[in-house]
Amino acid sequence: MSQRLWNDLGPFLSVFIVVITLFSLVFLKMEVRRHSYSLWKATREYQDLQNQNRLAKMELAQVMRPDRLRTLALNRLTLSEAKRGQVIQLDGEQIAIPQ
Repeated sequence: MSQRLWNDLGPFLSVFIVVITLFSLVFLKMEVRRHSYSLWKATREYQDLQNQNRLAKMELAQVMRPDRLRTLALNRLTLSEAKRGQVIQLDGEQIAIPQ
């Protein structure tokens, strides 16, 4: 009886295994595609953040230009140009270290 049962169920089990295998392959391909899209989206966001960072650095460089800062200091802060003898330059060797 056991042999007859296997002979009756054999084709059904073979088809069932093939169908399950094909569904598994389709599912795995869909997962790979989904992960690829997620990776593409993360890469795109990273590039956008890099571009924003680059633009922010450029804006900061424009705001901190020496000639712009000098103009602001002279006009808005009422500072004047340093004259000869007003600037003191110190070398590291001449500075006294407190003990």
